[in-house]
Amino acid sequence: MNVDTALLDHPLKISECNALIAETLKTGFYNLALEGEISGFKPSSSGHFYFSLKDEKSKISAVMFKTRQYNLDFLPDNGDFVTVYGNIEVYVPYGTYQIVVDKMVRKGTGDLLAQIEKLKQYYQNLGYFDIKNKRIIPKYPKRLVVITASTGAAIRDILQITKRRAPGLDIIILPTLVQGEEAPNMIASRIKQADSFLLGDLIILGRGGGSPEDLACFSSPQVIEAMHNCEIPIISAVGHENDWVLSDYIASLRASTPSAAAELATQAYKEVSDKIEKSHFTISSTINAKLMNAQIKLKEAYSIESILKQKLNYAKFTLEKANKIEALLKGKLNKVELLLSYENENKIHTLEKKLTDAKTKIKSAKLLIQDKLNSKLKDYNQSLKEMKTYRSYQLTSIYKEKSNMLEKEKTKIESFNPYAIIKRGYSILKDEYGNIIKTTQTGLKSQVITAIVSDGKLMLKNIGDNK
Repeated sequence: MNVDTALLDHPLKISECNALIAETLKTGFYNLALEGEISGFKPSSSGHFYFSLKDEKSKISAVMFKTRQYNLDFLPDNGDFVTVYGNIEVYVPYGTYQIVVDKMVRKGTGDLLAQIEKLKQYYQNLGYFDIKNKRIIPKYPKRLVVITASTGAAIRDILQITKRRAPGLDIIILPTLVQGEEAPNMIASRIKQADSFLLGDLIILGRGGGSPEDLACFSSPQVIEAMHNCEIPIISAVGHENDWVLSDYIASLRASTPSAAAELATQAYKEVSDKIEKSHFTISSTINAKLMNAQIKLKEAYSIESILKQKLNYAKFTLEKANKIEALLKGKLNKVELLLSYENENKIHTLEKKLTDAKTKIKSAKLLIQDKLNSKLKDYNQSLKEMKTYRSYQLTSIYKEKSNMLEKEKTKIESFNPYAIIKRGYSILKDEYGNIIKTTQTGLKSQVITAIVSDGKLMLKNIGDNK
């Protein structure tokens, strides 16, 4: 269709207009190379990539079909700055246009990776990555230095994890830029600052994930040299599991993420805390079980006391009944005495004898009942007193025994802490390689000796054997 003829002859239908635009773009915009930042990246279930390319003023839709991805050496993502090659095409039914990408290159990535690989070989040949140059990570660090951005997920995760696992650990934050041109010098300056002023006995250097360009400052010569000369051991925690920078190779220890670095730095504290918690739970459970058993036995004692009180009340009731019988007998005795006054002397004598016998029997019965009741009551009171005393002794003994066990466990656990020994006036000597000196023979091999005392380190010079 000729454009001029179509415009002059008759009004265009929408489909004709879109078809005309498609033809014009197809013939006029082909084999284009566009630069821009990827946004709205959405891989489809069929394997095609749908996204937009944008700059500071505009953006364009783009698609890269699965069949054109065979020479792609990276997985695109939002924020990647790329150069794409392809043709502009129009989707006629909707009148929208997009660039159909045949090739995509991440801008600058190839040169950057080649430069980092060259630096890696250089420092590897110098021995910077050798095991002998790595510092020993302290098992119980007293002060942790964190070198990272002052805001963001990295510092937040490190602070949360250390607070939960080692709440008593001192933390010094040295904020720094973690990307950009000024970042290498600033990071190196922070490492030197921590080392020169002995700000801590362990450093975490890191940041969250990012593009290779964002992480490149951690592979810079300034940072590598500062880490190599630093006497404080460093944990490198840059990016994610799949991100590797040169600081990971020279560090004393590499962590996959800042969170993992915080866990590694506080591992020993967490183990001690778990052991204390487990011991506390075991001892508390044992004491609670013993106390519960003692409470059951005390309840049984109270039950026995109640039974004894019931028996005592019954004895009192029996005694009252005996007193009533005695009163009844006295009444009858009075009647008999009244009758005897009218009887002859023999009958009176006989009745007096019977009366005397009855009195004697009544008195004996009363005394016997009273003695038995007093004896039973005394026995019951004594049994109750002994039982209460025994139960109270049992509870006191159990509590003292378990309290002593808890104190012993605490003392035993505290003895595992090497810094508790150092605080009593001892020190640990290490040679220039970080090895602990146990004898004078091994100490003579090192010119410089580090003495670890309760409040820091001392650098000593070896002047020889003094036998």
